[in-house]
Amino acid sequence: MNKSFIRYLGVVLNLLILAYLLFQWLGYFRDSDQFDPNEIIGFGLFIGGYVLILIGLILLGWISYKLFSSARSHWLVNGFKGTYYLLLFLLFFQGTTWTLSDERQFLPENMLLAMVSLVIVWTAQRIFEANKQKQKSLTLEKQRQQAELKMVKAQVNPHFLFNALNMLYSDALKIGSEEISGNLERLTEILRYHLYSVPDHPIALEDEANSLQQYVAFQEQRVKSADGIDISLKVSIESKGLRIYPLILISIIENAFKHGISHEKASFVHVSLVEQSGTVTLTTKNSNHPKKGGASSGMGSKQLQTLLAGYYPGYLLRQEAVAEVYHVELILNLEKNV
Repeated sequence: MNKSFIRYLGVVLNLLILAYLLFQWLGYFRDSDQFDPNEIIGFGLFIGGYVLILIGLILLGWISYKLFSSARSHWLVNGFKGTYYLLLFLLFFQGTTWTLSDERQFLPENMLLAMVSLVIVWTAQRIFEANKQKQKSLTLEKQRQQAELKMVKAQVNPHFLFNALNMLYSDALKIGSEEISGNLERLTEILRYHLYSVPDHPIALEDEANSLQQYVAFQEQRVKSADGIDISLKVSIESKGLRIYPLILISIIENAFKHGISHEKASFVHVSLVEQSGTVTLTTKNSNHPKKGGASSGMGSKQLQTLLAGYYPGYLLRQEAVAEVYHVELILNLEKNV
């Protein structure tokens, strides 16, 4: 069920309950034999007085929080904390004695009221402290996530460059420099995009799609002389003005080419990027030729999931290997997350 509907339903129920209680009070005063309009005023002043007292106690709790939390490590202030609470208790006790007791007599009830007032102040102070600690924890967690995401992003570009240079080196052993020049130009554009055009905030989805097209064209040029390799790319963007964090989609496509292309066996890599109503679906299907031995490069599954969890908590990622086909599907909602 929609969360907004539940929230609005709760507000409506609260208003109905308050209206019913107000109706009962008005009915009581209306049906009273000794109805006096001043009774309503007196009742309002009675309730208002207690509300003001409660606000005052909460304000004292805030003052206590500021007094002790701002100098938590100061031994002089902390040394008088017990005295501070005793003075508050004495103040409450004397105040109730002077205002509620005839001839200012000592009554055990006044001590009980003073104790209740002190508990309210202490509870308010603890609530303010807990809220401050929660905000501090959230800030630290956000800083940790940002640092982790920056670290992950810093690993992506060197890995991509390492892969690309290794590919070109391998190609240089097989074909002439004239064939490589076109791919070098594409590689230059891709690296320029990654190094200079990619900011630390979301970029236009169209720019990211263009970078993916350049990368796929780069891969197609690499293997165009090989037989039995099928590469396809489908891009369909319906909406305008959407933005996406970079370096996420390219990592999935890079892995598809890394494990999907073999010069010894029939291979294929099929990529589809479709956006509808703010929802982006990236699908890759490739022949599965896992590389044996050698150091792993590129952004791994854990790094990718770290980025996704930081940027798109509601993401959906499916990875499935069936026979000799590897299938990956990533779904992101850009309207809600970016």
